[in-house]
Amino acid sequence: MTIKSWCQDHYPTSAHEFRKNKDTLTAIKHTLRKWQGARVEILDKHNLKFTRGSLLDEKLVKFTFSAETCSLCELSSDENGDLRNCEICPFHVVIGRACTTNEYDQYSDGSEFGIWYHDGDPEPMIKSLVAVLNFYLVE
Repeated sequence: MTIKSWCQDHYPTSAHEFRKNKDTLTAIKHTLRKWQGARVEILDKHNLKFTRGSLLDEKLVKFTFSAETCSLCELSSDENGDLRNCEICPFHVVIGRACTTNEYDQYSDGSEFGIWYHDGDPEPMIKSLVAVLNFYLVE
C-alpha cells in the first residue's frame, strides 16, 4: 500500500475544496478522518512511516500534515488561501485556541499539532477534534 491508498481511505478530497465550500460540519469530519488515519495501526496497514509531521511510503512519496492539507485551516481562509484566520476556525471556537498553540496562545511543542509533529501521536488532536465535532453536532 502507499500514500495513494491512504489518501483514498483518509483524505479522499483536497482540503482546498473547503475554501469554496464553507460546510463546517463536513470540514470537521474531513479533518477528523485525516487525523484518525494517522494512528499507528492505520500507518502499518498502508506501510507508511511517520517522519516529522509527514507520512512517507516506501517510494518516498510524502503527505504532509499542514495548514494546506487541513480542511479547517482552509475553511478559515480566503478564497485564495492567502489569509487564514485561526480565530474563526471551529477548533479555536470550541477549544479556545489554535491547534498549534498552548493555553497561553503561544506556539507550542505541547499543542495537539506539536505532539503529533514531534512524537507522532495523533490522539490529542483526535480527542480535541471529536470535542469540536460533538459541539457542532449539538449546535
